[in-house]
Amino acid sequence: MESSDALKENLQSFSSEYNMITVERKDLVNVLHEHRELTKYIETFHILSLFYNDCLKFWKNEGNGNESQDASFKAFKDVCKLVFNPYVSVGERLDVMAISKWTEIKGEELSLEYIY
Repeated sequence: MESSDALKENLQSFSSEYNMITVERKDLVNVLHEHRELTKYIETFHILSLFYNDCLKFWKNEGNGNESQDASFKAFKDVCKLVFNPYVSVGERLDVMAISKWTEIKGEELSLEYIY
């Protein structure tokens, strides 16, 4: 009888530990997923900024020098068309939330420049 009780107790203990490990694993998986998402967001933001600067240089070189605002908006429009990483031949899809936030920030910045 005692061995049966001990076995039940061990089984309950094992089950409890297993459940704890399962919860901890799920938490770890969630943290890793969030880290990957944040990393992709940051990388996308960086890629958009780099591409904007490259396009801005291009459009400034195409203009006669006094079309800085026009070059800024052309570069902005080029960035708004991005879906994939333009620096890789088979680029990974960019983070949609990062694109949205970057265009919001840059759009506001460019509108403010026109006021002055």
